[in-house]
Amino acid sequence: MLVKAAAASWVLYLAAKLWTIGANVGRYDEITIRRVYFTTLLNPKALVFALVLLPPPTDERFLPKLGIFVLLAVSMAIAWGGLGALLGSQKTQTRLLLIQRVSSVWLAIVATTLILGIIRS
Repeated sequence: MLVKAAAASWVLYLAAKLWTIGANVGRYDEITIRRVYFTTLLNPKALVFALVLLPPPTDERFLPKLGIFVLLAVSMAIAWGGLGALLGSQKTQTRLLLIQRVSSVWLAIVATTLILGIIRS
């Protein structure tokens, strides 16, 4: 519950920050190593992958499934990085603002869902 609350708080903070950064299109100095570290640290997806999607390490299917997962994760990282480079290299200020606002709303929905899950528990 504590980890879920911390993750929800952090995601809500990121949603608010992304919304305000969206008002200052062109300012990319807001993303710091510290923010990336804490966002990664509080990301609940790692627990979902470890506890739900992958079999236990003692299972004979663990290594093949882990290999597939790593391949997919690297592929998606390259795809998202390429999209980010494409958006950053073009003069698409209006599109970038729209993407930031939609992303901010989505993060707020995710945080709200986490908070409602805590309240229901």
